[in-house]
Amino acid sequence: MHKILFLSRNAFKFRHSDFLNDDHRYTTVDIALDTAIAQRLLLRNSTFYSSIVIDYRELSQDDLYEFISFVREKISPVLPKIVVTNCTLVEKNLIHFGVDQIIDGDVKDWDFEAYPELSEISSMAYIEFLIQIIRTKDKALYDHMKGVKTFTTLLTKLCFQENLIDFKTLEDTVFASFFHDIGKLFIPESILHKPSSLTKDEFEFMKQHTTLGASLFEKILRTNSKNRTFTTLYHVTKYHHERYDGKGYPCGLAGDQIPVAARIVAITDVFQALTSNRSYRDAYDFEKALQIIEEDEGHFDPQICQVFLENINLFKL
Repeated sequence: MHKILFLSRNAFKFRHSDFLNDDHRYTTVDIALDTAIAQRLLLRNSTFYSSIVIDYRELSQDDLYEFISFVREKISPVLPKIVVTNCTLVEKNLIHFGVDQIIDGDVKDWDFEAYPELSEISSMAYIEFLIQIIRTKDKALYDHMKGVKTFTTLLTKLCFQENLIDFKTLEDTVFASFFHDIGKLFIPESILHKPSSLTKDEFEFMKQHTTLGASLFEKILRTNSKNRTFTTLYHVTKYHHERYDGKGYPCGLAGDQIPVAARIVAITDVFQALTSNRSYRDAYDFEKALQIIEEDEGHFDPQICQVFLENINLFKL
C-alpha cells in the first residue's frame, strides 16, 4: 500500500479513485492545502510517505522551489518521491532542485507504481537510516551522491525516451544512484580524503567500496530475490566502476554483462566527480570534463554515452 502526501489548493476537485494504480490497489492519501501544512506532516511522518504529489496550480514558483528544497534538505534526498503535476516550468530546473517527475496533466495521469517494494515502513525506515548515516558522517560524500542522483534522473529519462530502458528500470536506477558510493563509509578517511594521489595499495583498498556497499543489500536479497528495487541497489553499488571494455572492477564485467543501471550511473558518477572539487584537485570546468569523458575510450556503454553527450546542455548547472 502506498501512502501519499498530496499538496494542492484544489484538493476538493479530486476523488480518492484518482489515486488508485492500474491494479486498483488501495492508496492512502494525506491532503495538505498549503506548504506549511505539508511541512508539518512531513516532519511528523517523514518515513510514512512513499511519494509527494504537488499540484502546481495556484502555487507560486517561489513557494514550490522553497518546499522542494525543504524536502530534499530537511527530509531526504531520495524519499519521498516528488512528482509535480499541472506544471509548465522548465523541467531541467525542477530536476536540479530535486523533483523526480513532472506531469503536464492531473494527478490521475501519474503511474503510482513508483518504488512499490519500498512502500512498507520497515524498508523505508532502513533506507532513511542509511541516508542519515551518510549525511552525518561525510558531508562531501553526501553531496556527491545527491549530485549523481540529480544527473541520473536526467539521463534515465533520456534513456527511457530512447527506449533503452523501461519505466521501472528508470525509477529504480534513479533511486539506487544516490547510494552508489555508500560503501565508502567503510573506507578510512585517510584514504578517502587524501589530498594527493593514492598509492597502489591504497587504491586497492578504495576499490573495496563497491563490494562493501553491495553487502548492505545482499542479505535482503537472499530472503527476497524478486525485489527489483533492492536488486538494482545491489547492482549499482557493486558494478558502477565496471567498464564497458571489461577493464573495470570489482569483477571485470564487460558490455551487457554489466547491469544497465550500473552502466548509466557509471557516466553520471564520473561526470559529477569531474565537475566537483575533490580533496586532491579542484573541479574541472564543464568543457574539460566533457573532453575527458569523450576521450575515455572503452569506459562507457557507447549507446548510453551518446545519449548523454547529445543532451549535454541539460547537465549544465
